[in-house]
Amino acid sequence: MSVYSVDILKVLKKEKTWITPNELARKANLRLEQVNTILPRLVAANAIEIIEDINEYIFLTSEGKEYLEKGLPEIILIKFINNKKKILTKDLKKADIENFAKSIGMNWAKKKKLIEFIKENSR
Repeated sequence: MSVYSVDILKVLKKEKTWITPNELARKANLRLEQVNTILPRLVAANAIEIIEDINEYIFLTSEGKEYLEKGLPEIILIKFINNKKKILTKDLKKADIENFAKSIGMNWAKKKKLIEFIKENSR
């Protein structure tokens, strides 16, 4: 058994509960790569047991943060249209709302069936 294996076992003995490989490396003064190499050897020697507990986290992307600040494009768009009651598509392109709300919002609003396009004869 290597010196590093002994260092890892000493740290594990002091721990009351589980420990992550990162914490183990820090407390044993080893690099994470060293710990990840030694752990399977200790498992094979029945010296330790590894229980994998993988958590999946969700984080906002920069686009998500922008939508949080400004609102979802389709919501901005339907609020704008609701204030007008109806609007010509050519006028919407010139409208004073965020560009992302026009392009992205129109696609999502149509996909979610929040808006519909109706062609009328102008005569």
